[in-house]
Amino acid sequence: MIGKLIYFEIMKKWRSAKYLLLGYLGIQALNLLITRIFLWNNKIGDAFIHSGTAPNNAGLPFILTTILFFILAIFLGAFPFIEGIYRFERDLSGRQSYLELMIPAVSWKKVLAKLAATLSSLIVCGTVSLFSMFMYVMANFNAQAIEFIGDIIEALSHDWFKVILVVLYMLFSCAASFMIIFFCITIAKSFTHKNRIAVPIGIAAFLIITGCTAALGIQLDKIPLMKFSLWEIETSLSRTLADIIVFLAAIAGTNWLMEKRIEH
Repeated sequence: MIGKLIYFEIMKKWRSAKYLLLGYLGIQALNLLITRIFLWNNKIGDAFIHSGTAPNNAGLPFILTTILFFILAIFLGAFPFIEGIYRFERDLSGRQSYLELMIPAVSWKKVLAKLAATLSSLIVCGTVSLFSMFMYVMANFNAQAIEFIGDIIEALSHDWFKVILVVLYMLFSCAASFMIIFFCITIAKSFTHKNRIAVPIGIAAFLIITGCTAALGIQLDKIPLMKFSLWEIETSLSRTLADIIVFLAAIAGTNWLMEKRIEH
């Protein structure tokens, strides 16, 4: 059942995001061609390679197109975050499709399906965003970009296991953040469906929960229970276990509120 729910949620996201992805790729490809063909000159590349900046050699149009390119890339990377919150709030307001309303599934399965689909969308859009930025750098700053990318690959190749752990840690952090936000939206919707009232309630709940978890994390960091580092990420086993507990509590709380206060 949960597999079907995840598939259904991914298809919903694909229908809403496919034109965004195609439009993004088209605009960025056009932006890259214009920058490279009409606005590029060798002095820009030389300045970046030797000094790291090129303010005197890059014209205003080149600077503006470069800024636009990276703004669009950042927006695409952030889109799943915004879209996931909007769609979860929309579905809780009773604006799901008829097919979704007919699926006999418990609330926690629906929540996990939405979470899995949101993370999948985040991975896809984030990969496309990073790849487009990589192509832009490679096309415009060849020598420096190749050297920089080579250094990164060499650093990563020394410990692939640690790379996998870091990726999993980042995915879990994103999942926990999404789940806390979903829980806060559910708290707000359990009181009212009117956005003028629900939004402040949800924001207040988010601030309270994140403040409490941050304070708890600071206290747990003082407990010397197997501290470790994943590259530049410093954490401890006690804090990691607390994050897992908060994540599970957010799922349980969201499920209970949906069953008792929203979908009853």
